[in-house]
Amino acid sequence: MRHYSACVVLFLSSISTALAQGDGEEARASLKGLRGVTVVVERLPPEVQQAGLTAADIRTDVEHKLRLAGIPVLSAGDVWAPTIYVNANVTKVVTKTNVFWPMSIEVQLQQPVRLKRDPTITLFGTTWSATGVGETTKPLLRSSILDGVNGYVDQFITAYLAVNPKR
Repeated sequence: MRHYSACVVLFLSSISTALAQGDGEEARASLKGLRGVTVVVERLPPEVQQAGLTAADIRTDVEHKLRLAGIPVLSAGDVWAPTIYVNANVTKVVTKTNVFWPMSIEVQLQQPVRLKRDPTITLFGTTWSATGVGETTKPLLRSSILDGVNGYVDQFITAYLAVNPKR
């Protein structure tokens, strides 16, 4: 991974696979008819929390963006509700000449799916996703993570609204 002294964070578009659908036609079709989502954010490393960002901050931002777009945010009590899952992995790297923070950010929609070969089996599957990698420095850690998450949530909102137009 290259170090960018200007602290530029690069986020790469996701790659569709059988497990993570990306933002293609089939992934968007899986969003049609969703009546809302819950939001789950993985816990952040202590260094990120010390930089002033918590999982609760991210969850609040994501929920606010979804509501502004007209996407209902459901109570976390429904274990089978479609879920926006956010994971920001960040690691501190110290070299002889510098300290930088490589990171990956992932936003997924996970929802109940049934096996075609046995419809009695229901489990959670990722039907839409956006993932990227980048790096930053400690002063920009908070804003870099929020910018990455917000960019992917915006992509989700665009995909959702493409198949669930406002009436």
